[in-house]
Amino acid sequence: LYSKDKETLVDALAQELERTAHFGVELLHSLPTGMLHEHKEHFGFRDDLSRPIIEELVSGIEKIPGKTFPAGEFILGYKNLYDELAPSPSVPAEIDENAILPPTTNNERLKDLGKNGSYLVFRQMHQDVCKFWTFLLEKGGNKDEAIRLGSKMVGRWPDGTPMTLSPDQNKPDLAETNDFGYWDQDKWGLKCPIGAHIRRTNPRDHLVTEKTQVDSTQMVAKHRMLRKGRPYGEPVNKDLEPGKIMDMEADNKERGLHFICLVTDIRRQFEFVQNNWINFPKFGGLEHDADPLVGNHYKDGEFKTDEFSIPTYPVKEKLT
Repeated sequence: LYSKDKETLVDALAQELERTAHFGVELLHSLPTGMLHEHKEHFGFRDDLSRPIIEELVSGIEKIPGKTFPAGEFILGYKNLYDELAPSPSVPAEIDENAILPPTTNNERLKDLGKNGSYLVFRQMHQDVCKFWTFLLEKGGNKDEAIRLGSKMVGRWPDGTPMTLSPDQNKPDLAETNDFGYWDQDKWGLKCPIGAHIRRTNPRDHLVTEKTQVDSTQMVAKHRMLRKGRPYGEPVNKDLEPGKIMDMEADNKERGLHFICLVTDIRRQFEFVQNNWINFPKFGGLEHDADPLVGNHYKDGEFKTDEFSIPTYPVKEKLT
C-alpha cells in the first residue's frame, strides 16, 4: 500500500483489513517502510542515483543507448529493446463481460490482462550496520581507510561521488553525478574496482565479454531494471555519517532495505543480473569474488566466493 501521507495510509490500511477479514484472510505480518533518510541507506551511502529514463514519458528527449529505454522494458503492452512485446498474462475473452481489456495481438479469443502493468520483484535485505563498519575498521586500521574500503565496495563515496570520477576523495559537486562510463575512464578498475556493487549491477559501457564499447552498452541495456530502495527500521543515528556510525555500539535493532524493481521479463532482467553479474565469482575476469554487498559469500572446498579484489599497481589488494 502506498499513499501521499501517513493519514491516507492509515485509512487505506483499515479499508484493506476490512476487505480481507470479510474473506477470512488474517494479517500475519506487515513490512512498514519509508523514504531514504537524508537520501542515504543504513550503511550511510547515498542511494537512488541511477535510474533509467522511459522515452515515451519524456517529450523531446534525445534517445541515447544505455540511458533512455522504451516503455516495453518496464511496462507490459509496449515494444521493448528487441522491438517486441514482452509475454503478458491473458484471460479468455468471455470473462471480460464489460469489454474493459484490450485484445491480445495473436489470439482474438484472449484478452490482455497485463497491459499497462508490470512484474515486481521484492526482496527484504537485512543490514547489520555495526558489523559492516566494524569489519571495514578492522581491515583498514583507521576510519579514513575504512571509508575508502567501503567506498571501493560500493563504487561511490558515502556522499554519492563516483569513484571513477574521483578515486581519492569525495567531491560534493559530483555527489549526484551519474553521467560516466568505464570503457574510457576506468577500464581496469584502478579507480572503481570491477567487482564493486554499482559496477556489477550496472556495468554501463564496459563488459569484458564484449569487444567494443557499443556492444557493451547495448548488452547492458537489455538487463536494466526500474529500481527503488526503501529502508525499513530506524537509522542508527540521525546523520548516517560513517565516522559517527563507527563510534556506536550495536543495538541489535532490525533494519535494512526493501529492494523493489519493475520489469517486463524477470528472467532476462532481474535474474540475469542476480546470477550472471552479482553472484558470478569470475565476473569481469575476477576469481573468487561475489558482489561485496548483496552477493552470496561462501567456501566449498576449493570453490569460494568470499573475496573482494581492489586493483592497484603493482599488486592488487584483496579482502576476505
